[in-house]
Amino acid sequence: MRFIDNILKILWNLLGIFGKIASCLISFIAKTMVALWDFLCDVHWLRWFTGRMNIVFAEIRKVWDSPLSVIFRDEISGLLLRLKNMVETSRRARRWFFIMLFIVLFFWFYPPYKWGPWHYHESGKASYYGRGFYFNRTASGERFLPFRYTAAHRTLPIGITVMVVNKDNHEKVYVRINDRGPISENRILDLSKSAASKIGITENGSATVEIYTRKSYKK
Repeated sequence: MRFIDNILKILWNLLGIFGKIASCLISFIAKTMVALWDFLCDVHWLRWFTGRMNIVFAEIRKVWDSPLSVIFRDEISGLLLRLKNMVETSRRARRWFFIMLFIVLFFWFYPPYKWGPWHYHESGKASYYGRGFYFNRTASGERFLPFRYTAAHRTLPIGITVMVVNKDNHEKVYVRINDRGPISENRILDLSKSAASKIGITENGSATVEIYTRKSYKK
């Protein structure tokens, strides 16, 4: 048990080092972004845009500096500081911290929708949404965002997660059905740009894919 405690202490110290490096990196990026924004604000033909964005930033700053926000930030900072001190001084707290961290990482990299068997549903051509569909309402009521892993299918239930496999390179991606389509009769699925890129079909525009679901659905 003492050996495990020593390992956890070393991991905690490594986390502290990574945290300091990340903090320096974030600070550098923030300063770089501020300098770049100041440069853009001086560009005459961009002032129509930078002026409006400065108004938005001012409103965000006002909310950030409001008394309620300050109190909330102070409470969160105090809670995190107490947690940090507890983990540093208590072996039991350190064990529980890493147990929770490992649980979070496990569910992050292996979420529940990847568990259990998959059922083959159908095979056919898949394509992806063009720019003209960006931010439009989907059949689920939400806005279409190209960087999310979503897809359109004619019959599968809205909201379920399916596995899509590119038959050419065997790459796979997990997407949530949130829209109806495709319009083209010779295609069975429309993917978001990010999902299509992950399985390598953005270069050709389409590919033959297989769709797998958690339970059997009628085609």
